[in-house]
Amino acid sequence: MKIIRYLDAAGTVQTGAEQIDGSALRIQGDIFSQYVVTPHRDVVTKLLAPVVPRQILGVGLNYRHHAKEAGMKEPELPVLFVKGINTLQNPGDPIWIPTHLPSTEVDYECELAVVIGRDCKNVQREHALDYVLGFTCANDVSARDWQIKRGGGQWCRGKFFDTFCPLGPRLGGEDRYRARSRAARGFHLADTAVYAGGDATLGAGEERLRLSESVGHSEKRDEQTINGRCGSRWVRAQTRNRNAPRDRSAARGRAHLRR
Repeated sequence: MKIIRYLDAAGTVQTGAEQIDGSALRIQGDIFSQYVVTPHRDVVTKLLAPVVPRQILGVGLNYRHHAKEAGMKEPELPVLFVKGINTLQNPGDPIWIPTHLPSTEVDYECELAVVIGRDCKNVQREHALDYVLGFTCANDVSARDWQIKRGGGQWCRGKFFDTFCPLGPRLGGEDRYRARSRAARGFHLADTAVYAGGDATLGAGEERLRLSESVGHSEKRDEQTINGRCGSRWVRAQTRNRNAPRDRSAARGRAHLRR
């Protein structure tokens, strides 16, 4: 089953089980506790982020090629960082390029997002995946100049801008998770859960970004779309200057960037 959040024909936010024709069977209840899939079929007018996380926790340098590409040493322990809830964005909606704290080095990174299904603290490795609700795609957008050069020695400033974490659109179960080879992957998902949840509660609904597979830089040009591939799906995000006029092209996956 693929779980989605969406706007129905009346513009109301709903959660449902996506159907092959693009419609959804509405879900009643809380997907983090008890719920039922009803026979009520909705027309999906807009896909939203599949969850609204309580917290977004990232695991950096967990893809060995990315660490090598960045000229950074592979870490001995998981590198944790936090993205604010303000960074959450719906799939396909525009990403705003910072202008008040201007950046010319905005990158995208395709990520495997792990959604925690119930409170997780001090768990054993063999039970760690029991706390996972499902998996989705995410885009960990970063302003590299603020992350590396002007961030005060921490990553958060460069990853904390509004809309810098498009998420979704679908939340898949564990049957849809395909582990990458050890040659490409750093820390195993279970190991990062044990490490991140040591004496710190990973709450239900929390999202963790853990596997960077594709990194790209947003070039300066009049029309721009950033694309990244995550597994077998495309994750698409648009960049737009806050001062640029809105138009319908953003809904078609395109946006205007004017500097």
